[in-house]
Amino acid sequence: RTTGERVDHETVQQLMRQARHAEALVDAERFLAEHPRDPQMLFMRAKLLADLNRTDEALDQLNALIQQYPELPEPYNNLGVIQASRGHLDQARQSFEMALRNDPNQDLALENLGDVLLRQARLAYEKSLRLNPKSKTLPRKLQALPAP
Repeated sequence: RTTGERVDHETVQQLMRQARHAEALVDAERFLAEHPRDPQMLFMRAKLLADLNRTDEALDQLNALIQQYPELPEPYNNLGVIQASRGHLDQARQSFEMALRNDPNQDLALENLGDVLLRQARLAYEKSLRLNPKSKTLPRKLQALPAP
């Protein structure tokens, strides 16, 4: 692509679909140089940073996006995914709940919330079993949960 070529949302999305994340990030940043508050491109930039394993930068971008546009559900969902991957389940649960507060039909946030709640249930059951190894009900409850 030449330097003077116009960059837009579709260009970046196409590169993302092709898993050309580094190129897409360059284009996203070119676009944001001219349109620094564009919420869709800021969100794509956050996703690209996460895809490139630049997780701390992705977190910063998502938090900044949430500060600027607290009504958007997607940044909360993506923030929750990163928090859950780091084992911060309470924070992740809160992020998914915020996404759902902003859009109750956000199916991905609902699924992610369910995953976090299952992980929290497993942890609670495991801790309870350590405290009461003779429990008759806890092994059955643990077995009923999907494998982690």
